Amino acid sequence: MTDLLRYDEDTAFALADDAATVSAIVRRTPVDRLRATRLGEWTAVEVIGHLADAAEIFAERVRRCLEEDRPRLEPYDQDALAAERRNGERDPLELSRRLQSAHSR
Repeated sequence: MTDLLRYDEDTAFALADDAATVSAIVRRTPVDRLRATRLGEWTAVEVIGHLADAAEIFAERVRRCLEEDRPRLEPYDQDALAAERRNGERDPLELSRRLQSAHSR
């Protein structure tokens, strides 16, 4: 199983680049515009929060797969989690930092 989880440097750099791109967008875009811009059902801030949530959840899943013989990986409801965490009301810089942190694990 660990052969399937081998480190792929290109993918790792792509994830880090994505997080850096989000961070750059957040730094140069006014917060009110991030809160007003809609990407489908969610605002840009909510999408950034979703990316951070998903990155944290999947980093934890990978960690568990490496440490446990038969980890039970629970599904999650992205809409319920977004509502619970109220990402749309959070500071976009905080959300982008969470995304970068999760991608650097």
